[in-house]
Amino acid sequence: MKLLGKIPSSMAEIGWKVHVVAGDTASEVPKDLDGIAIHIVPMKRNPSPLKDLHSLVRWILLLSRVRPDIVVIGTPKASLVGILAALFCRVPVRVYQLRGLRLQTVSGPARHVLFLVEWITAKTSTNILAVSNSLKNEYCRLGLSQAKKIEVLGLGSSHGVDVDYFHPTRWSVWEPPELALKRAKSGHMPILGFVGRFSKDKGARELLQCCQVLLEAGITHTLLVIGPLEGDEEALDELRRINRDTIMAGSVDDVAPYYSLMDLLILPTHREGFPNAVLEAAASGVPAVTTDATGAIDSVIDGQTGMIVPTHDGNALGAAVMGLLIDPQLLEKMGLNARNWVVSQFDSGRVTKNHSIYFRYKVKIPMFPE
Repeated sequence: MKLLGKIPSSMAEIGWKVHVVAGDTASEVPKDLDGIAIHIVPMKRNPSPLKDLHSLVRWILLLSRVRPDIVVIGTPKASLVGILAALFCRVPVRVYQLRGLRLQTVSGPARHVLFLVEWITAKTSTNILAVSNSLKNEYCRLGLSQAKKIEVLGLGSSHGVDVDYFHPTRWSVWEPPELALKRAKSGHMPILGFVGRFSKDKGARELLQCCQVLLEAGITHTLLVIGPLEGDEEALDELRRINRDTIMAGSVDDVAPYYSLMDLLILPTHREGFPNAVLEAAASGVPAVTTDATGAIDSVIDGQTGMIVPTHDGNALGAAVMGLLIDPQLLEKMGLNARNWVVSQFDSGRVTKNHSIYFRYKVKIPMFPE
C-alpha cells in the first residue's frame, strides 16, 4: 500500500469515497489512510488457478457490495483479477496502473503466460496509466496496447517522493544501528549504496563486476546493500569475498536515514517501472548510476543528476562509478542537481495533484452500456 502514497487521502479530501484493496493481511496501513475503507483480498504473485479463482470470487463479492464508479489497480496479477471482476460487475471505468513489465526478464513458457496476462488486462481495462514514458513505449512496441490508451502523468512515477522527509540535512546526525555502518561512517572510504531486491533482475552480477573494477583500480569502498536477498547468494558471497567492507543491512523499517550515509547510489537493474530508490536518493542529495533499462532510464538525467550505462554491462558501470568517485566536485554537483530536479518534478504533492486532476477531470464516467 506504500506505492499509493498520498493519492487515496487526496481523493478523499475532494469528496470521493475511497476504498483501498490490499492482498496481505500483514500489510501495515499508513496513517494517512485512516478513515478510508481497507479491504483484504489475498492474491498470489505467481499463477495458481485455484487460488486465482478464489481471489476473483472475492473481488466480485467486494465490488458487488461497494459498487464503485472507478477501479484503479496495479501489479499484473491483481490487475488481471481485479479488472476482470470489475468488468463482470459492470464497473464503467477500469484503470490499469502499469508499474512495470515483469515479462521483460522472463523467457520460455512463463514469458508467454505473462504476455497473455498483460494482453488480457490491457484489453479489459478502459484506461492505462504508465509510471514512465519508456514503459509506455515498450508496452506499445510489444503490441500489448495502443499508445492512445496509455497516459503518463508529468514525467512519471507512481506517487513521487516526500522531498522534506528525504531532505539531505534531516538525517545528518543520525547514527545507524549497525556497528559496521558506524565504522564506515567515521572512516574516509566512499560509501556506495544499493537499495532493492538483491537479485539477478536488479543487477546483482553487474554490481559484483562494478566492485571488481573499482578494487582492481585501487579504489577501496564500502558497499551498503539494503533490501532482501532473492536468489543470488553466490553473487553476494563473492562480493563479500572480494570486499570485506560489504555490508548487508537487509530489509529496514525506514530507508530514508540510510541515504544520508551514501556518496552514490548504484542501481544496475534490468527492468523497472520507475525506480523509487533513485528518486529517494536524489531527494537526499545523492546522485545515481543506473542503466538504460525500461523505467530506469527515466529516473536520471544522464551527466547531470547521475549517469546512465548500458544494461548488463558491469564494466561500464564500474567505469562510470569510478569517474564520479575520483571527481568529488562533479559528484557533489550531480547531487545538488538531482535534489533540485526531484523537488521540481517528483515532489509527492505534485505527483498526487497530477493523479487527482486525472481522475477528477480526464477520466469520464459513462453509464455502462446495457
